[in-house]
Amino acid sequence: MKKRKKTGLLILKGLGEVVLELVGTFILVLIGWTILDPFGVNIDSPDIDFDMFAFWGSVVFLAIFGIVWGLTKLIKKIIRNR
Repeated sequence: MKKRKKTGLLILKGLGEVVLELVGTFILVLIGWTILDPFGVNIDSPDIDFDMFAFWGSVVFLAIFGIVWGLTKLIKKIIRNR
């Protein structure tokens, strides 16, 4: 019975990872779409490349993450030197 429980937990963990990746990709595509929409790139076009949206979404996400991480380090340094 213990082996079945462990197998079930592994399957549940794998499904959770799949769902998180799908949601993450969807969010990155939406961010990319938001960035490229003012430049006339239409997401409804039949020959659109969704990788472009995901790429720009990833770039923006990493930039925001880097800015927040850098500001956190800077604030910690300021607080320590007080």
